[in-house]
Amino acid sequence: EGMIGRRIEFKGDFGTVRYYGPLQHGEHGPENWVGVEWDKPNRGKHQGLVEGVQYFECLCLKGVESEEAASMTPGSLIKADKVSLGSSFCEALWEKYSDI
Repeated sequence: EGMIGRRIEFKGDFGTVRYYGPLQHGEHGPENWVGVEWDKPNRGKHQGLVEGVQYFECLCLKGVESEEAASMTPGSLIKADKVSLGSSFCEALWEKYSDI
């Protein structure tokens, strides 16, 4: 759906969408969730792995010493209807200049 890689804003914090879809752990129903890698490496609750299910990998952890990375929690899962996805660059460009 073109969600992966999009930038989001949630409660004043910014991040990048790394997962979009239903949860595979627990009993959450069919609704979609957004897996976010936050710009602030300790904003989240995990590293993309939740209850044994790897939803996404946090790119900010690549190349970081394993001891330091172990303490970082840049990932979160948020219900899709609670996240402001804004618009992509191409969508914003089209919206601004399509009437010219």
